[in-house]
Amino acid sequence: MSVTTDTNVTKTGDTATVSGRFTIKNLPTVSLDEVKKPVFAYVGVADLAIEQAKQIPAELTAYTQQVQARLAEVPNVVKTLPAQVKDLRDEVETRVAKATEQANEFYAALAVRGERLVTQIRRQPATEAAIAEGKEAVKKAEASATAARKSLTWAGRVLTTFGTSARRAWTFLASATYRAGSSLACSRARSATPT
Repeated sequence: MSVTTDTNVTKTGDTATVSGRFTIKNLPTVSLDEVKKPVFAYVGVADLAIEQAKQIPAELTAYTQQVQARLAEVPNVVKTLPAQVKDLRDEVETRVAKATEQANEFYAALAVRGERLVTQIRRQPATEAAIAEGKEAVKKAEASATAARKSLTWAGRVLTTFGTSARRAWTFLASATYRAGSSLACSRARSATPT
């Protein structure tokens, strides 16, 4: 597509006049059928909607008949409900009893299996040696506890007998240690000071 222009501008006082012509070549062509197509589609949608709307009363009538037929069956279903509930209860009780029996059998099998494993582990030489070492350790711990109890009793008697003297000796040692530490710190401070 190409566009050409031929213009003339004339100015007279405060008025300007523009004259000219435009030439457009190679314009695209549009088919009239292509222009009509969207309009026809719109009309087709409207026709389809009307056609389906005409079917609604027939479908509604059929659905109403189905609902009425089901409602007619309700009294018969209600009459059979107690028998169905009893049958269902019996089935549930049977299944619960069966599940309980299976659980008890499984529990018993696990107990037998565990007993076999514990017996097997107890008979192993390493387990027997560990048990013997444990018993020996308990005997040693009991002997140590007895010796500690005796030592504490003796220490308590000594402290009761010599309590006052021991406190005085402790106080003397603590103060002597403090004084020795202070004089040592002072002598170090003096030697570190530049003269």
